[in-house]
Amino acid sequence: MWSQIMNQKKLLTESEKGTILHLIVKPNSRKQALLFDPITGTITVCVKSPPEKGKANKELLKFLAKYLEKSSSEMQIVTGHTSRDKAILILNTDITTIRNKIEK
Repeated sequence: MWSQIMNQKKLLTESEKGTILHLIVKPNSRKQALLFDPITGTITVCVKSPPEKGKANKELLKFLAKYLEKSSSEMQIVTGHTSRDKAILILNTDITTIRNKIEK
């Protein structure tokens, strides 16, 4: 079911360099978490850091790297540096691999 929703909402797209993950960031959260809402079809990542001086972005990339079992150097924010809506490029990874890790 998640795969169908992820495909319909274009949460994951392929690029020449890897896979782009479209998500929403919630800074100043009590705990770190990756949440998938099947009703809205969105992925939200909660981070503890405030959205100041790139702190939340740094924590986001570290958290995603650990969650997806990748190196943080393989993660890049493509769009949304100052927005809650972000697109993250995960280098050298296909959509199926990322989808499987998120579905866990």
